[in-house]
Amino acid sequence: MQQAISAGRPRNLSVSVWGKVAVTVTCLLIWRILAAIPLPIATPQLAAPEFQRTTGHGLLALLAGPPIERLSVVAMGLEPFLDAFVIFWLLGIVSSDARKARNDQKKLWQYLAWLTAGLAFTRAFGLTTLLLRGHPGAVTSSAGLTTIFALVLGSIGLFGMGRLIDRLGLPAGYGVWFLFGVDGLLTGVHSILQFVEKDAADPMLPAILMGYGLVSAVLVASTVLVFDGIRQVPLRKGGGKRKHAEEKPLPFHLLIGGFIIPVVMVTLAIDLPIVPLEGVLGLTPQQAAIYWSPDGPNLGVDVAFNAVYCLLIIGACFFTMYTNLDPKDVAKTIGNEGYAIPGVRPGAATASYISRVAANVTIIGGLWMAVVVVLLPVAFEALLGQSRPRLPLGGGPFVVTAAVLISAAKRLRSQVRA
Repeated sequence: MQQAISAGRPRNLSVSVWGKVAVTVTCLLIWRILAAIPLPIATPQLAAPEFQRTTGHGLLALLAGPPIERLSVVAMGLEPFLDAFVIFWLLGIVSSDARKARNDQKKLWQYLAWLTAGLAFTRAFGLTTLLLRGHPGAVTSSAGLTTIFALVLGSIGLFGMGRLIDRLGLPAGYGVWFLFGVDGLLTGVHSILQFVEKDAADPMLPAILMGYGLVSAVLVASTVLVFDGIRQVPLRKGGGKRKHAEEKPLPFHLLIGGFIIPVVMVTLAIDLPIVPLEGVLGLTPQQAAIYWSPDGPNLGVDVAFNAVYCLLIIGACFFTMYTNLDPKDVAKTIGNEGYAIPGVRPGAATASYISRVAANVTIIGGLWMAVVVVLLPVAFEALLGQSRPRLPLGGGPFVVTAAVLISAAKRLRSQVRA
């Protein structure tokens, strides 16, 4: 009887897992279908070239992510959700209610849903105005209003599919982030295909792609190592040196402050000097944006831009670390539980020790992030030369996408084995 029960368990588990996989695959297919439905914009000539490219690439391109997606009903993707997450996290710094909501999954997702809807509407309004080239009747026209609501419903629909995967699919509890990671992966695939298509006659193309693949593999490996990297601080019950004293490690992650918040914060902060440049140098907004960029006309400004970018990345890592981890609170918690760090006095000395450890691991994680987000793309672009189109390597989207997919893979593996 026991053998029959144990023999039946794997079969039941398999059915359950395959059912959850079917939910996830179905949501992904619905997403790809929505990506082929064009926006009802008033100027169809904008979408015509995209339709031609999609037709030329065939069904595989349609499923993998066609170029038409930039003008489809899911053109905004889950960007409003990412913005909502960052805003909610920042609210948690100043609001006790938002901090409490972080630990309440039901309230957390309610807040994120409303924020996502509001930000989606704002972004849809701006995108519609841009597509219709600022025409006065763009928003009030039937096409403009239909486009706005189509964009909003597209983002909310993706958010809803992510929540469906959270509850019924795999990886459970991580569905929205999983879709966001897949979106980032498809964006990278689009960029590579466009690079090959624009420069297919380049005799150096095979060598460039081979080098890109090797560096990308190393980059992914380093991401896995940093994402899993921790420093273990030993703790001893009561601080004694007894042979049978209870011990446990206190882990400090290399990315204590996380990876999404620093990237998003710095992406916004790095553009702040553009406004003063407009007034000081008398430049238009577009000229100022080109001037203050990693590939502007002035070498000194380029160097300054990348240096400021790196410092902001490291600073953002420290900012998020200290808003997520208060060394004094950790030291107090350790003391209340009866643990102590061997060789360190309790109280202020323990808090100082924990602060040093946290700072050390954060500077390592921050330097890695600065290299991947800022320096590596600049170096690779310099090797390619200005005559060739850009081939993205690293950057903020890579860090966010890789970290999200690594987390999704870990959750998926643990949930399948459970």
